[in-house]
Parts: sequence; C-alpha cells; structure tokens
Amino acid sequence: MWIARLSSGVEIDVSGGLRVLEIENDFYVVGQEMLIPVNSREEGLEEISIARYSAPIVNETGRKNPKDKAPRASRGPWFNART
Repeated sequence: MWIARLSSGVEIDVSGGLRVLEIENDFYVVGQEMLIPVNSREEGLEEISIARYSAPIVNETGRKNPKDKAPRASRGPWFNART
C-alpha cells in the first residue's frame, strides 16, 4: 500500500486503479502510486482516459513488469568486432 500525504496532513492511499477523488474542495486523480491534482472531476476522468490509452506505465528499470528480463545492450551498427 502506498500512502501520499498532502500539506494539510490528509493521507491518501494511492495504490490500486486510477480514480478521481474530491478532497477539501480539490480534485485529484489517484492510483497506480500517483497523485495528480486536476481542476475538476471531468478533467480527472479525461486524465484517466489518456493514461489508459497511452503508453504503458513502466517502473524505474524501464520494464513493464519487474520479473521481465533486462533488455540486452545493443552494440549498434557502428560496432565493428574486428579491430
């Protein structure tokens, strides 16, 4: 479980799926370990829609799933094995 704390001291569980919350007359998109301030519920739903249909969210290693194998380093076409 991931908890985010607002400057007002309010704690929000940011784990789970994306959703819009209204907290102290402010709106936030919450979920997937993120807390995104938005101006309205409609804007929040739009942000969720964009997030669902854009590139997949990856972790800090650049992989979708931490169990995935790390990508192999590419030497590129400029690499010449004969030196």
